[in-house]
Amino acid sequence: MNGSTHINTSILPMNVFDLQHDDFYSFVELYCGSIQAKILKLQLISDASTLIECSDPTEILQYNGEKLNDLKHKSCLITNDGNCIVLPGIVASFKTLKKCLLKKLEEDTKKNRKNISNNSTLPNTPIVNQVKSIDELRNHLMDTINQWFINNRADFNLIDNSTLEANTDYKIEFRTSSNGSQSAIIICGCGSKSTLARTINTGYFQVSLQLLYF
Repeated sequence: MNGSTHINTSILPMNVFDLQHDDFYSFVELYCGSIQAKILKLQLISDASTLIECSDPTEILQYNGEKLNDLKHKSCLITNDGNCIVLPGIVASFKTLKKCLLKKLEEDTKKNRKNISNNSTLPNTPIVNQVKSIDELRNHLMDTINQWFINNRADFNLIDNSTLEANTDYKIEFRTSSNGSQSAIIICGCGSKSTLARTINTGYFQVSLQLLYF
């Protein structure tokens, strides 16, 4: 009996199809892993639409080349006779991501059609306010940092159940200026600070990968 896998598009940024180049690779590293991001970057697969059109991002690992050697040793099993077997987890992560992106594209298309239909009957529909509460902003940042840490803790030779603790390993502060604009600051346990940029279309603050390497 064939079973269907639930595809959860909520893990994707709302603007995932707008991400390009380093922003896109940062997203892939956050949700899949650093190896997957490097595989895409080597092939100049620099946005979600291009990834969808690529039938198999791991196919390049079947070839030989100086730039491929490091990736092949990290993402493949090399047999005694020289054959390269891509690790199933790498293959599966790309398949899952592509399914998720396709589902997101389908959902966005339906939503846009519905909005167009609603706007045609309600011409004075107000613009949705993207203002988020402090708790929403804090939880989103914590979830993003925790997800990145889970995906990358092996790179730091940490045990599988190790975690980053908010207010211990890092702190999140929100500040409001005199003109009403809001900023978020992440303070590492080592004392370094980073001010985050806010994305206009989601209302959330965006965490860069450079920041996450505490």
